Amino acid sequence: MNNTNEMLLEIQSVSRNESFARMVVAGFVAQLDPTIENIQKAMEPLYTTRPELERSGMGFAFMEAFMDELSVDSKPGEGTTVKMQKRIHQVLR
Repeated sequence: MNNTNEMLLEIQSVSRNESFARMVVAGFVAQLDPTIENIQKAMEPLYTTRPELERSGMGFAFMEAFMDELSVDSKPGEGTTVKMQKRIHQVLR
C-alpha cells in the first residue's frame, strides 16, 4: 500500500453535501500531524517544503489573498488551527 498525503474528493457543490464533505475531510486529516513549525515561512509566496516535487507553494498565499481574514495558530505537539473568513454577499433582485 502506498501511503501518500493526498485525497481527491469530488461531490456535487450543493448545500446539502456540505456536512458530508466536512466529515470526509476531517476523517482524512485526523490521521495527520499538521503542526507548522515556522508559520511566517509557510506563508511566504512560493514557499514549499517539497521543492523536489516542483510544487508552487501557493497554498497560504492564495488563501490569504482570497479570504477577508486568515489566522494561523500552531503549537508543537498540539497541532495547527487555520481560521478563514470570507464574507459572501447575496445580491437581491
